[in-house]
Amino acid sequence: MNSTAPQKVIHLLITRVFIPAVLIIGATARIFTWWQNRSLLIDEANLARNFCEKRWSEFFSPLSYDQFAPPLFSVTCKLVTRIFGNTEFSLRAFPLLCGLMSLLLFFHIARQLISNNWILLITVWIFSFSEMQLRYSTECKQYICDVTVALFIVAYIIWQSKHDFNARFAAILGIVIPWLSMPALFILTGAGIVFLRNAWAANDRRAIIRVSVVGALWLLNFAIYYLIVIR
Repeated sequence: MNSTAPQKVIHLLITRVFIPAVLIIGATARIFTWWQNRSLLIDEANLARNFCEKRWSEFFSPLSYDQFAPPLFSVTCKLVTRIFGNTEFSLRAFPLLCGLMSLLLFFHIARQLISNNWILLITVWIFSFSEMQLRYSTECKQYICDVTVALFIVAYIIWQSKHDFNARFAAILGIVIPWLSMPALFILTGAGIVFLRNAWAANDRRAIIRVSVVGALWLLNFAIYYLIVIR
């Protein structure tokens, strides 16, 4: 009894104090980095020129100045600048929001996959204070949005694996998300394989058919995306 008491105290300290503190400090570091309002990099400036110069519909075609960004990312950034003005703060507001969301999503995933509290704390620490995560959370590029979307899909895979396959939601998710993050296509491929494997293991023919139909819709959506934006 006495030997387990210190372990319980340590467990409570890690889960109730240390990890929340790391997440809060990580979020604060992102906000402070954004608040520095540093000058735009050349790629940021060229992408920002697209936001300022192009009409909404033109984001669903190749961008100018040797830039690429998913259409929904561009539309969101342009919307923010329309509301708050064409400033560095506005251009980086959506990436900042994605950076903050990525912290919560990463922790949500990590605590489900990691049982050792110390390893969980170290993992969250590394993600929270990664130089690359801090940089892209405050840079007007789509990279931190890619991270956030990837984490969201992984969280969805974990959740869906514990529930009956919802074909309608999966179809909508797989159709919308690639227009927000291009690398999401690879994560969705992994998701489709997991869902198909689960349906096959359960010998559920209806689920296999639903997953196959959803996968076909995802492929059709990617083909449209490729023809309109990438090519």
